[in-house]
Amino acid sequence: MKITAIGVIKNAADVIETCIRGNSWLIDQFVFLDNMSTDRTVEILQALQAEGFQIEVISDTEIQHLQAKKMDKLCAYVYEKYPSDFIIPIDDDEIIIPENKNISISDAREALCSLNRDSLYYASWRVYIPTEADDNTEVNVAKRQTYCFANNVSTHSKVIIPSELTQEDGFHLLDGNHGAIFTREHGNFLFPYLKFAHFPIRSAEQIKSKALIGWTNLLSIPDRCKVNGIHWGTIYEQVKEGNPLTVDMLQTLSALYLLPDAEIEVVRYPVSLPSEYLQLKYTRSNEVNALENYCYYVESLAAKYGELVKQLKDE
Repeated sequence: MKITAIGVIKNAADVIETCIRGNSWLIDQFVFLDNMSTDRTVEILQALQAEGFQIEVISDTEIQHLQAKKMDKLCAYVYEKYPSDFIIPIDDDEIIIPENKNISISDAREALCSLNRDSLYYASWRVYIPTEADDNTEVNVAKRQTYCFANNVSTHSKVIIPSELTQEDGFHLLDGNHGAIFTREHGNFLFPYLKFAHFPIRSAEQIKSKALIGWTNLLSIPDRCKVNGIHWGTIYEQVKEGNPLTVDMLQTLSALYLLPDAEIEVVRYPVSLPSEYLQLKYTRSNEVNALENYCYYVESLAAKYGELVKQLKDE
């Protein structure tokens, strides 16, 4: 059985090695669309390629954040180039892990192999959060953050796709990789052997960089869905108003990834993978420089605007 992961990435130097190593027990091939990263994301991926990990990085110079559209194209590309049994869309801040400590990684992989290939499957999504208990000298966020929101406060899950289904009429991945649609109906089943550990807020500097770029990007899309990226907008306003991003504030912001007005229950649930999947070689502390990343992004946006103005004048 071969499993390929696909994703759109940008400025993920603090987490991309964690993503590759942490998912490598399940994923055989990684294909990423890198959207003009200005940090060490590509450098770290190249080091991992040299080490032997099967990774392809495709350069993406389209400024606007059109994730679902880009992921559909990645599905088609991977189907042709890397024949696989399953295609799993992932974000750079996610690690797929066994659903609980009683399920071994070999059992989880074998259970996936036995699935019917004419249905979509879903794995639950656990959002991890920063706490005062975190050891901030630990570079690997999957080891640093050990607390997450309990399952009862989120109905989110992530999709696992038998590769043949990506070729069916009307196939389209939903935003956030939370599902897919087709022209004809398919079965949709929860796969209880796996879950996605999600680490969206890893430090104040990281989420500042993500929100500044992400929200500005969304504002540049005239027909965007107004509810998409609302969490980025909230964080953007905090940064703009000069409010410090304390641990309490980061926890509050983390809750924006869940259901609105959910009763928040936090549990300690450390990621349980064999140690060889959690040891990092290339990631440094303080990988993220939010101001630098944002300046690079605004420069590219301004250059794009200049090109459009010139085109209008020439017409």
